Amino acid sequence: MTVFDPDLGGVDRELDALLGAYALHAVDPAERARVDDYLLVNLDARAEVDDHRETAALLALLSDDERVAPPAVWDAIVAAVTTAPGDEPAPGATVVSLVARRSVSARVVGAVGAVAAAVIAILGFQVADLRGRVDDAPPVAAPSVAAQYASAASRDDAAVVVLRTSDARELAHIALLPDGTGYVVNDALDPLPDDRTYQLWAVVGAEQKVISVGVLGNTPGDAAFHVAGPVTAFVLTEEVAGGVPQSEGRSVAVSPVA
Repeated sequence: MTVFDPDLGGVDRELDALLGAYALHAVDPAERARVDDYLLVNLDARAEVDDHRETAALLALLSDDERVAPPAVWDAIVAAVTTAPGDEPAPGATVVSLVARRSVSARVVGAVGAVAAAVIAILGFQVADLRGRVDDAPPVAAPSVAAQYASAASRDDAAVVVLRTSDARELAHIALLPDGTGYVVNDALDPLPDDRTYQLWAVVGAEQKVISVGVLGNTPGDAAFHVAGPVTAFVLTEEVAGGVPQSEGRSVAVSPVA
């Protein structure tokens, strides 16, 4: 493991300069091993790498225009990887792309690391702005059950059932999909006392097994449910508040599934 100067509190200035490149996986294996050891003893360096990685991840959410760094940043990158310390590039000098090179000197790696950190820092304001836009954005409401019902009912493979009273008054509509997903919308269910509730049941399979698919409450709105097995009919009953495992109340509506 790399030994650090105790007088600096475990700080290594050379490795600090590589943290930006390390976060972007732009260091060679030997440098990566040194930084790995450094992060085990320096919590500040570890936090800086985490910040760099979070910023880089958030940058992926920006549009192409927002992701472009100011031209001065790219000028600094070119200068860092093509000019030795204290030197200036000759007028008209050709800049050699690092993509075409198989190896890079330690000086260049250090320079790239420093500039990578600078790029992240300069673009940081864009990430902060993105965070702000995300935090300030109004929550996206989930589709209402009524909208889900309408979408399901429009499908050719859906079964649409009207729950009617014995005198043919329409109380509610149900859309049932082949996978057992169903939606029930209240059209004209009268409110019940607080100690009563509407409960929806499905008659399933050749055995005509009756199972509860939803307790709708005493002033029901719209609801989604799921039922396993082929449904032959729906039954709506009035039960004690909270619902029951087996119906004990009056039948409000019975409708077959075509």
